[in-house]
Amino acid sequence: MFRLIICLFITLAVSFEAAAQTDMDDPDESGPAMPNVGIMADKPITEVVEGSGTVRHSGVSVRERPDINSKVLRTASQSEKVLIIGESGDWLKVKMYNNQEGWISRRYVRTERIFRDESTTTNSMDKKTSFEIEDLIVRFNETLKESPFAAKYQIIPMLRLADARKSGGVMTLTFIYSCVDLEGRMLPSYKKNQLRPQMKRLLELIFAKLMLTDTEVFRIVINVPDFSPEGRVLDTAKPYAEIRINHADVAMDEIKDDGGRIWKYAESTVPVDELFSAFPVG
Repeated sequence: MFRLIICLFITLAVSFEAAAQTDMDDPDESGPAMPNVGIMADKPITEVVEGSGTVRHSGVSVRERPDINSKVLRTASQSEKVLIIGESGDWLKVKMYNNQEGWISRRYVRTERIFRDESTTTNSMDKKTSFEIEDLIVRFNETLKESPFAAKYQIIPMLRLADARKSGGVMTLTFIYSCVDLEGRMLPSYKKNQLRPQMKRLLELIFAKLMLTDTEVFRIVINVPDFSPEGRVLDTAKPYAEIRINHADVAMDEIKDDGGRIWKYAESTVPVDELFSAFPVG
């Protein structure tokens, strides 16, 4: 299985570099960038017992509460390290270097480590696997942002790990799939996603990592943004696809040299060949 993971990672990197050089029509630019949305009343605050991150830009507001209208306690500097101690919707509760606590919009923090403790979220998935998958996603997105594809079209497809937990033998990963500009702002686009094959291979690599655990069932939930007619992000919980694999059904010898065969065992609400074929438009 270790061999499978290495082969998949190499294939993913090579195929992405090739696809990043391809041409496509100019992306749709009709929708405005995503605003810094305030907290929704029905989104509970989750305590996080272990997390770290880095502030992406200078002058980022650290607020008293997870609300765009909340008081600004201070501004953070680019590359400033923060400890993540809580989250609520699109906001992260952080502790700064001087032990001051506050809230920062999630899109302004590059998450390095985050783990939801079982005592505060009822159930959580294996910490090591969660960190490895998060690191993989971060590296993939950073590679996309630095690619010739991004430089030419000023947009990239992005997959973000929103939640990871284990309950009753079922490990569930929840992702948000979106089209974003180079600042990470979500926007609607009616164009085809030409990096679909690379994103599909990314899921294969994630499944390969999950196969190393003793979990009985793997469940990947993918949500997309819901946009207003003006292109404003209303929410990021619109269902897009759900993929489920029963560990016991997978013939490991069959997939060890070809990660793509994992789809033979997948139950998906969206045909596998159509996954990520277009950007979310709301």
